[in-house]
Amino acid sequence: MWAADQLVLNGRFKILSPLGKGAFSEAYLAEQVGLSRKVVVKTLSAQLGHDLDGRFGAEVRALAAVDHPSVVRVLDFGVGDGVVFVVTEHVEGTSLAKAIGTEPFLPDRALALFGQLAEGLGAIHARGLVHLGLSADTVFLAQTPLGERARMADFGVARLLDPATEGSRLTAVLAPVQHRVYQSPEQAMGAPTDARSDLFVLGILGYQMLSGRLPFAAPQAPADVPQAGSPVPLAEAAPHLKDHPRLVELVMRCLEKDPAARPQQALELVQRLTAVPEVGEPTILMEAYQGLPPALPLRPAAAPA
Repeated sequence: MWAADQLVLNGRFKILSPLGKGAFSEAYLAEQVGLSRKVVVKTLSAQLGHDLDGRFGAEVRALAAVDHPSVVRVLDFGVGDGVVFVVTEHVEGTSLAKAIGTEPFLPDRALALFGQLAEGLGAIHARGLVHLGLSADTVFLAQTPLGERARMADFGVARLLDPATEGSRLTAVLAPVQHRVYQSPEQAMGAPTDARSDLFVLGILGYQMLSGRLPFAAPQAPADVPQAGSPVPLAEAAPHLKDHPRLVELVMRCLEKDPAARPQQALELVQRLTAVPEVGEPTILMEAYQGLPPALPLRPAAAPA
């Protein structure tokens, strides 16, 4: 591991402190020399066989091209000091997991953050990527001049959507897969995944924010797949939401086992969120989608009951 105050990557970054170590990566808080800004430097195991000129490089370049306030930006990547590295923004904020605790958010706050994350996923998907590492530990709540902002970091298993194969291949990018609670049923079972897999996990986060609990029990054994069961209905887990039936229905729609029964892409989910009248509309940054092709064909939203 690198030591504090060590200059690395051709002297461009100074290590401040270690942030954590996983099976395939190490993360450090660092300072970008010359710009005096904090960043996160992740070193990646050579065992992953990263090809900077191949698929891995294409994935990281696609991540770096995502420009949305709810997505932590990739600033640099390459090979230096004998390691493969990726540099991202450092987010000053509290993890969503810590912010939730066991107490639910007020519906208007949960809806605003849910909408911001849906927008950010839409920007990622529009670049031909799927996050596949979303969790309450990889979302941070930052305070900005415009108010609270949810920001997604730590792409666990980002991958390109390959039109020739419908994106059936996976490539580890920045970290190991997150806790199995934060996976869609298809991802947990090793089946093909796509943008709808991210929306399932977004449904888990929405459920947590609104109820203060997970929709599925934590796995008790390595072979357990909690998503194989049915979630506790949100209306039952959070009776205080009885006056917000459309919001409850939308979160539960994201948690459908069958991907075809979920919203088919993040932009569709954003559109449906604007039709939730009970707690007001979130701030929708539709500029994120301008000029970017959707990752999946947009299915018209069903008329509210």
